[in-house]
Amino acid sequence: MTIEEIVVEQQKKIEGLELLIAANLKRIAKSGAGTPAAVIPAFIGQIYIDTSTQDVYGAYGVAVGNWKKTT
Repeated sequence: MTIEEIVVEQQKKIEGLELLIAANLKRIAKSGAGTPAAVIPAFIGQIYIDTSTQDVYGAYGVAVGNWKKTT
Protein backbone atom coordinates (compact mmCIF):
# COMPACT_ATOMS: atom_id res chain seq x y z
CA MET A 1 0.00 0.00 0.00
CA THR A 2 1.38 3.40 -0.95
CA ILE A 3 1.56 6.37 1.38
CA GLU A 4 -1.12 8.11 -0.69
CA GLU A 5 -3.46 5.13 -0.29
CA ILE A 6 -2.84 5.08 3.46
CA VAL A 7 -3.58 8.81 3.70
CA VAL A 8 -6.83 8.42 1.73
CA GLU A 9 -7.87 5.49 3.94
CA GLN A 10 -7.17 7.46 7.12
CA GLN A 11 -9.06 10.50 5.79
CA LYS A 12 -12.11 8.31 5.15
CA LYS A 13 -11.92 6.98 8.71
CA ILE A 14 -11.69 10.52 10.09
CA GLU A 15 -14.67 11.66 8.02
CA GLY A 16 -16.68 8.71 9.32
CA LEU A 17 -15.76 9.54 12.90
CA GLU A 18 -16.71 13.19 12.40
CA LEU A 19 -20.16 12.14 11.17
CA LEU A 20 -20.57 9.80 14.13
CA ILE A 21 -19.58 12.51 16.60
CA ALA A 22 -22.01 14.99 15.02
CA ALA A 23 -24.85 12.45 15.23
CA ASN A 24 -24.09 11.68 18.87
CA LEU A 25 -23.97 15.36 19.80
CA LYS A 26 -27.47 15.75 18.41
CA ARG A 27 -28.59 12.89 20.65
CA ILE A 28 -27.03 14.23 23.86
CA ALA A 29 -27.89 17.91 23.46
CA LYS A 30 -30.95 19.85 22.44
CA SER A 31 -31.28 23.56 21.99
CA GLY A 32 -33.92 26.16 21.44
CA ALA A 33 -34.91 29.72 22.25
CA GLY A 34 -36.38 29.82 25.75
CA THR A 35 -36.56 27.47 28.68
CA PRO A 36 -37.21 23.77 28.06
CA ALA A 37 -40.50 23.78 29.99
CA ALA A 38 -42.35 21.90 27.22
CA VAL A 39 -39.42 19.74 26.08
CA ILE A 40 -39.37 16.03 26.94
CA PRO A 41 -35.84 14.78 27.72
CA ALA A 42 -34.84 11.58 25.92
CA PHE A 43 -32.80 10.40 28.92
CA ILE A 44 -31.54 11.53 32.33
CA GLY A 45 -28.45 13.66 31.92
CA GLN A 46 -29.42 15.07 28.53
CA ILE A 47 -28.33 18.68 27.98
CA TYR A 48 -30.53 21.55 26.80
CA ILE A 49 -29.10 24.93 25.76
CA ASP A 50 -31.31 28.03 25.71
CA THR A 51 -29.97 29.81 22.64
CA SER A 52 -31.45 33.16 23.64
CA THR A 53 -29.76 33.36 27.07
CA GLN A 54 -27.02 30.71 26.76
CA ASP A 55 -28.39 29.06 29.92
CA VAL A 56 -27.71 25.33 30.16
CA TYR A 57 -30.11 22.78 31.65
CA GLY A 58 -29.66 19.13 32.58
CA ALA A 59 -32.42 16.52 32.52
CA TYR A 60 -33.21 14.85 35.85
CA GLY A 61 -36.10 12.76 34.53
CA VAL A 62 -37.83 11.85 31.30
CA ALA A 63 -41.09 13.75 31.61
CA VAL A 64 -42.09 17.16 30.28
CA GLY A 65 -40.20 19.89 32.10
CA ASN A 66 -37.76 17.59 33.93
CA TRP A 67 -34.89 20.05 33.48
CA LYS A 68 -32.73 21.82 36.04
CA LYS A 69 -30.79 24.95 35.17
CA THR A 70 -27.06 24.34 35.63
CA THR A 71 -25.70 27.79 34.72
